[in-house]
Amino acid sequence: MLKASRPVPRAKAVAAGSRTPSTPLTNAPSDPGPTADETCRVHAVQALGRIGPAAAAAVAVLTLALQDPSDPVRQAAQTALRQVRGSEGDGTRVTRISARITAD
Repeated sequence: MLKASRPVPRAKAVAAGSRTPSTPLTNAPSDPGPTADETCRVHAVQALGRIGPAAAAAVAVLTLALQDPSDPVRQAAQTALRQVRGSEGDGTRVTRISARITAD
């Protein structure tokens, strides 16, 4: 374990950093915002699609993603559902479900 050669009193350290003791150590916002959240959802849906038919248990979640308010997430969900269901013609069903959801 590393030890400082001379301990610095906390009040001095806080003053030097112009932080109050309750200020977080990072400057990262507590809410990453809609862009980061949307990107995360797109990547999650794409990952399920890359798994392919082995991710069949996620079909219900991917179907819910078709209702996401974000267009990129909905598009990724359509592609992922096609990948998970395989190429046995289920693409038309995904398109119909997506069209029905979008119309509502």
